[in-house]
Amino acid sequence: MVTNVVLITICLIHFFTHWVMKNSLLANDLTIDAILGIGLDREVKGIFKQVIKNINRYSKQTLAVDTPSGLDADSGKVLGVAIQADRTISFHLMKKGLSKSKKHSGEVTVVDIGIPDFVTQMVLENWGIRIIVWKEG
Repeated sequence: MVTNVVLITICLIHFFTHWVMKNSLLANDLTIDAILGIGLDREVKGIFKQVIKNINRYSKQTLAVDTPSGLDADSGKVLGVAIQADRTISFHLMKKGLSKSKKHSGEVTVVDIGIPDFVTQMVLENWGIRIIVWKEG
């Protein structure tokens, strides 16, 4: 009997949480995605997966910060599930994966956050990557 009560309680909590999130997303004009960071390297699971699915389903407009949660910033591969942003504000340089997955990144704007080009070159060269950093404008 106790097991049934616990199970019913868990089901009610899950339903209530979903209902609150759905109504919150529907009531607002913009959802800002900053759930997972650029270093994500495994499939999105659990509550994060459910939250991303709810945002994709119910949000009127979604703005992703740096990279949409669930998207591999290098390859553009969806790691299980990913935010489908209308717009992404990316920091410092364009991430390769954003241009490979327009469905998830939407319109991308790269914002300069003040990191000098020589620092970027130095870090990339330490990783064995040789590129020339350029910025539009």
